[in-house]
Amino acid sequence: MKFLLRHTIYAHFCAGETSFEVSRTVEALRKQGISGVMLGHGKELEVRAENFAKAGGSSTSASAAAVSNGGENATWEIDEWTKGNLETIGLTPPGAWVSIKMTGAGALTRHHLSKALPPPKEIEKAFASLVELATGKRVSLGIDAEQSHFQAGIDEWALSWAERYNRRGVPNTGGPNTNPSAQVNVDDGSYTCVYNTYQAYLKSASSRLIRDLRRARKEGFVLGVKLVRGAYLASEARHLPWSSKAETDTAYDGIAEALMRRQWIGPLKEGAREEARIVEKGFPEVSLCIATHNAASVRKALKLRQSQVEAGEKRIPMVYGQLYGMADYVTGELIGAAKAAERAAQEGARESNKGMMEVESPKVWKYLVWGTVDECAKYLVRRAEENRDAVSRTGEAREEYGRELWRRLRSVFIAGR
Repeated sequence: MKFLLRHTIYAHFCAGETSFEVSRTVEALRKQGISGVMLGHGKELEVRAENFAKAGGSSTSASAAAVSNGGENATWEIDEWTKGNLETIGLTPPGAWVSIKMTGAGALTRHHLSKALPPPKEIEKAFASLVELATGKRVSLGIDAEQSHFQAGIDEWALSWAERYNRRGVPNTGGPNTNPSAQVNVDDGSYTCVYNTYQAYLKSASSRLIRDLRRARKEGFVLGVKLVRGAYLASEARHLPWSSKAETDTAYDGIAEALMRRQWIGPLKEGAREEARIVEKGFPEVSLCIATHNAASVRKALKLRQSQVEAGEKRIPMVYGQLYGMADYVTGELIGAAKAAERAAQEGARESNKGMMEVESPKVWKYLVWGTVDECAKYLVRRAEENRDAVSRTGEAREEYGRELWRRLRSVFIAGR
């Protein structure tokens, strides 16, 4: 069975088991025109039931129980999580992205998250070590969204780390032991260290973003936003998500536009009301990842970015992301747009003799995990759960793949003339 999985679903969705296999997969993506990767470690640690069985008392006693009964086990879980993430950063090409799953750090971490407590000192130390290695390679750390039971805690931790590490003009702030030769000044505006994930299918997404944007503006740091529709619909309380896909689509596209324009509009319009009551006006610096398989949302974002180029407007740092093994027609369309932009810039430069003209060339990334078949098993199960409605999308996908095939054939024909 493991052999069958290794050569079918695992090979389709995962980067490989070894550094050699991961490097080979990343290089193959680069040759296809992919700008970068979002790499995550597939291993997800089991939470021992006894660590939660003792957690019936106060937050303090519950935390103490998690440590005293998990003791060395709690430390081991965090150490294993840290080691896996450090190894992943080491495998990731410079300028790319590593995905961080906070609940993977074990029982103590999950307890603190579920109670919205501050990070344990072991997690603070571990995350600082991740930042230290990541900033030396200009690798961003994207903190994954998880079930709402943990999300309030994740949001607060992610925001506090963004406030600490996402400051323009500040050299590598990973820690006191940072190698000076590897320091990175993030003031060029293209590198943001910490991203948090916002799920547009939740009604609370816009209010959460407004809250975090206000704090970023007040404290003067860059807010890294990974915008997704959401992946935990089956496990969420029914009152939390929007009641229809159309509402989720409207929220997603509206949030994306407001962030790209850096304006309090659409779902973020409530932020404008606060503007009238405060001294620190304006919109904070934002870095954005449009993480979606929705072709319509991608096309709207591309159109808006191109209009900003033509109007001479400032554009925020932004990338597009899709899961490895999925939505290749969306990825192909983005690659085509990037190549077309490059050709247009070159042709414009030749005609004007003024150097390369400015165009919108989208950066497209693929999200993939690495590890053994056993380590990636839970990730693969989620891929199946998230795509239970795949049959209903088959017709749409088939049409999109057909258009993508025609686009590629047409480009080959034109290039050969």
